[in-house]
Amino acid sequence: VDSHPWIARPTTTWALQMNDYDCGLWVLATVVAILRGHDAMGLREGDMPAF
Repeated sequence: VDSHPWIARPTTTWALQMNDYDCGLWVLATVVAILRGHDAMGLREGDMPAF
């Protein structure tokens, strides 16, 4: 059995959130996007009002 089947890679190298207080909203928005079958890395700050 391969004990190292996963490879971690950075998904982005630029800031998506521009403040220090709503990181929980970003986590929830990412979960919702993934559950809806969307690319979570496509989220931008302007998309947050939809959540």
